[in-house]
Amino acid sequence: MLLAWCGNRTKGNEAIKQKHIAHIAIAEDEMRILKLISFVLRSAGYIATGVSTGAGLVAAVLSSHSTDCPVDVIICDFYMPDQTGLQIMKELAAQKITVPLVIMSGLSDENILAQLKAEGCSYFLSKPFNPEELLQMVEKILRRS
Repeated sequence: MLLAWCGNRTKGNEAIKQKHIAHIAIAEDEMRILKLISFVLRSAGYIATGVSTGAGLVAAVLSSHSTDCPVDVIICDFYMPDQTGLQIMKELAAQKITVPLVIMSGLSDENILAQLKAEGCSYFLSKPFNPEELLQMVEKILRRS
């Protein structure tokens, strides 16, 4: 399990850095898949926050950034009921949120992939995927952060 540093606490006059378990936000409109991804991440020891809309994802990420334990990685389905992954990326960028983002999709349209890369998305996960693939990607991202 990878840990990320999060916040400071003071003891007397000295600041103590606290470790926290990496916080992963997941946006997936298919409840079965959302529950499965959340289960896999929690079983690996991560904090998982799941939402079913793009707006819910943006709200969860923004609210987490006002706490001591902000979201460390975002995993988002490309086709959400209210927004696409590309729209979500742009909205987060407009809010100055620079959290690594993994886009998931069952479609591998080369035009969409090119747009995502042009907008700065470095991580794409093709559905279906196995849990080990997901965990390896999250661990790779956390090591780079």
